[in-house]
Amino acid sequence: MSELLPMELQLFAVVLAEELSVSAAAKRLVTTPASLIARIGQITTRLECSLFRREGDRVEVTEDGRVLIDAFRAFLAQRGKLPE
Repeated sequence: MSELLPMELQLFAVVLAEELSVSAAAKRLVTTPASLIARIGQITTRLECSLFRREGDRVEVTEDGRVLIDAFRAFLAQRGKLPE
């Protein structure tokens, strides 16, 4: 499944899961909060499941999200693309 989702989208999800804040993750990724949310929306649409629950700027990872983000992290690690 990880191979079907562009690495950039996987990276955005991993960073958001680490930060648990839209603004902090966007800053770390050098993008805007709106762009980050749009990319997370692309993941939700492609995979037909929600990775995060959002309350304002704060997010929490869903049960499905935990499984998928672990897979994304492993996929990115294999390619030397884990976020710093």
